[in-house]
Amino acid sequence: MNIRQRYPNQCIFNAFNAAVIDACDGLDGVTDGVISNFAACKFDPQSMIGTQVDCRGTELMIAEADAEIVAATWQGPRTQNGDFIWWGILPGTPFSGLSNTICTNVTDCKPAPFSIPPDWISRWCMGDATTNLTALTVDDFVDVFDKCKAKYEHIIGTNEVDLTPFARAGGKMISWHGLSDELIFPLATGDYYQRVLDDDPNAKDYFRFFYAPGAQHCGGGAGYAPLNPFQAVVDWTEKGIVPETLAASGPSGNRDLCLYPLVAVYKGGDTRDADSYDCQEDFNAE
Repeated sequence: MNIRQRYPNQCIFNAFNAAVIDACDGLDGVTDGVISNFAACKFDPQSMIGTQVDCRGTELMIAEADAEIVAATWQGPRTQNGDFIWWGILPGTPFSGLSNTICTNVTDCKPAPFSIPPDWISRWCMGDATTNLTALTVDDFVDVFDKCKAKYEHIIGTNEVDLTPFARAGGKMISWHGLSDELIFPLATGDYYQRVLDDDPNAKDYFRFFYAPGAQHCGGGAGYAPLNPFQAVVDWTEKGIVPETLAASGPSGNRDLCLYPLVAVYKGGDTRDADSYDCQEDFNAE
């Protein structure tokens, strides 16, 4: 947004989300207000340019810069050459965590970022709480990212893939991540778990991961958050009950979360009933 000097009203962001959910909600075979089959969602934000949005009685027109901001937020940060830095939020996720704005009126808006990242960058990475982060260029950001990673990764890094010492100690671990998490991006967790499996193909014997379609940060959202994952860990550890699924619930009904990389495929019946779904390798399975 700073690069474009454009700070869209949240009404604009909400319009993009409504459009992408309308386009991609049913790709899993169920219309429930949740994008479960995110990999098949090919919605182009550019298609919204020129669309009129009613924002509390004022008509706003979506501009090219708005579409570019949305695309960049979904894609995640990149270098000037387009090289990957990190993941972004998935389509359908609220923008209020990563691209928040506040407005004195519908057309006069300014950035209102989640406080932790700016504080982390200015105080810990740059060592100067007065740093004007809005003046950072893309190259500046990449430089800060690399230097901060080098400075702190050995202290607080969370990307160790060799968990065999944990396994040898008898540990069991369950991780889940909402696909509409607006603060910590789910594809990063999925990538980490896949790297753990690549390092140890038997890792699911002690570490299991579940995506939660439509769930936001630690719960909430239109989708399905697990009801009691801690009890699943206890039962696995103390009773030997291996969690193949996690019971989950939300505004759209009940749904079992499937062990990664499986997905919940609708087989017929009440779409709000968990028994109407089977865990399969992909959404096209029959």
